[in-house]
Amino acid sequence: MQILGDAWRALSEEQQSYYFLLADEEAKQYEKEKILLEKAQRPQEVWQPIRRCQAVLDRLCNDPLAGVFLEPVDTDLYSEYLEMIEFPMDLGTVGENLKKTKNYMGPEAFARDVRKIFNQHGSAIWHVADYMSKQFERLYHAWVLDFRDRYLRWANPAARPWEQSCRAHDGACKTPDSLMVLCDHCDAMYGISCLKPKLKKVPKGAWHCPSCAPKVKKNLSVSILSAQSEQVARKRAEIGDAPKKQVNKRADKFTILAHQKKQKMFLVKWSGLGYEHCTWETQEDINDDAIISEFRRLEGVTPEEPELIEEDVTKVIDSAITVTSENAEGNPDMALLRSQLYAQTRSFQFTKFGTDIPSRLNAECGPECRGLTYPLHVENVNACLMDMVNRVSRNQKELGSSQHAASLPPLLCDEYDVILPVTSGGLLLNVGEKQGGVQFLGYRQLPNNGKGPSELANLVHNVGDQIIAVNGKSAVGKTFIEVIGMLKECVTFAYIRFLSCRNKHSELSSCGSLGKLQDYS
Repeated sequence: MQILGDAWRALSEEQQSYYFLLADEEAKQYEKEKILLEKAQRPQEVWQPIRRCQAVLDRLCNDPLAGVFLEPVDTDLYSEYLEMIEFPMDLGTVGENLKKTKNYMGPEAFARDVRKIFNQHGSAIWHVADYMSKQFERLYHAWVLDFRDRYLRWANPAARPWEQSCRAHDGACKTPDSLMVLCDHCDAMYGISCLKPKLKKVPKGAWHCPSCAPKVKKNLSVSILSAQSEQVARKRAEIGDAPKKQVNKRADKFTILAHQKKQKMFLVKWSGLGYEHCTWETQEDINDDAIISEFRRLEGVTPEEPELIEEDVTKVIDSAITVTSENAEGNPDMALLRSQLYAQTRSFQFTKFGTDIPSRLNAECGPECRGLTYPLHVENVNACLMDMVNRVSRNQKELGSSQHAASLPPLLCDEYDVILPVTSGGLLLNVGEKQGGVQFLGYRQLPNNGKGPSELANLVHNVGDQIIAVNGKSAVGKTFIEVIGMLKECVTFAYIRFLSCRNKHSELSSCGSLGKLQDYS
């Protein structure tokens, strides 16, 4: 935010005026869209998506099988429900949201919430959810989305296909129910004598109203959502003994959901029946281990649990002999070689399946194999060699870790240590004070316009990385002049700890006042 504010203040008034004009245009566009949305909910206006969504919701709530979805699950009674269902939703909550326009600014948000309700799987409730989902998708497309571009005013009877009267004359024809036809897609009712051309009798099979028929005739390969196809799902839901409203629906719904979370189910294609009759069944219900094993073999599916009893597994593990350098037979050299060959054979099994080799097993493989498995990075080798050269030049007998690394706590996220050589032209670094710290701004070239050793090795990762320690001393909170003084003290090598430019909180770094260590002097 500070960077954005500095960039804004750096603009001239003329440059800022462009952004003011852009903000005004966006505000005007927002007000226009807001007015259009409000007008869409008024009587006599076109489309009115929220009112149409309310009609879809009323039809779903009035369905006899919708009882289990009408109210939310009592989370006080079933505390684990929210752990199983990521986005709980019910028809009652959707109805309350529909009453507030600000909750549903469009039909898409309404459809998204309804789809959350019918995404359950398992036993009887799955069949009910499958039927309710099919019914919702058909009515949502037929009553809401299909009217988006039709521009029919609300007063036109054809704009309200859910009303139970003839849509040609809004019920004024008083056609008896025996002479009414029902659209297979939008459920619109028409008297057979009110259609053009008139029908002599009620047709058998699926029939489409004058609004839906052109969609099918335009492209014969296109099939629209059908009410007849829902009846198959409805029959399965009724046969499946779905939970009814008078039953404790909350407990029943939760029990089924909890049960399905613990069991794996298989989609079964029954012999002699079509694919529309496929059902989800548990392994216990299928009760045929041979068929399940063959399915797993053909599909390459690994069983969730090994098909072995615990006693057999324990017996095999106890009988296995692990060869190590301690129990291998023969002279010491041969014993070591045998243990390494055994460890390498076992390690190959891990690498073959793309898994990491256990650390204890990798330690038995020998130094050559260990180097191949965990290769040393070039940066680490260069840093180690530079440290050794520096200590030899200072006649230091101990060639271990440098004083810089020993004085500082372990590296935290986005931190790294580098050893920069001091050339005849210095460190050849451009640094500057930014955002309360001294940052790396780039490399300087040698007097002959060549690149320095630090730039050739690309030791500093990114421009903007902040210096937080020099030669084992914290540089956090110090001024630019103080940090430059610390860098000038370096004779042959400079041990510097950097904080990546991605992290702007130097006080929380390993060298900051809020880090693990506050005083490194």
